[in-house]
Amino acid sequence: MNYIQNILNNRELLNFISIIISLTALIISIIVLIYTIRIFFLKSGQKIRFFYTLTSSIYTEDKYISSFTIENLKDKSIVIREVHLKLGNVAYIELETFDEAPLIIKPFEAYQKILDPVVFYSSNLRRIFIDNIISDSKIKKQLILSTTDGKITAN
Repeated sequence: MNYIQNILNNRELLNFISIIISLTALIISIIVLIYTIRIFFLKSGQKIRFFYTLTSSIYTEDKYISSFTIENLKDKSIVIREVHLKLGNVAYIELETFDEAPLIIKPFEAYQKILDPVVFYSSNLRRIFIDNIISDSKIKKQLILSTTDGKITAN
């Protein structure tokens, strides 16, 4: 009788251990799945953050963008050919073009450019005043990057 009770107790212990091992394997699998999904979204698509500073000087009546910073938030490089700032739905300001050699921003890297003062803004040989547009915080401003993958919009 004692022998049969020992076998039953050992079976219960083995069942309990197997349940613990199964739960531990399930928890580890879920952690690995979450990590894999995070890595996938880190490598897919593009995510850009940008900052710019407005400045005025004695050389011009308009405020102008004196510097801008582009930050790559993904785990893959971005090849940039042109950088434009879109003001609302109407105006584009060309900040920089890379005709000779494109700009390559590596993963999690930032690029900063300090621009020279602007004398005036023009379109079709006409001077335009954008001081009200560029300094108005209600008007949406987006950075448009022309890349080898197409256009990327950063807010």
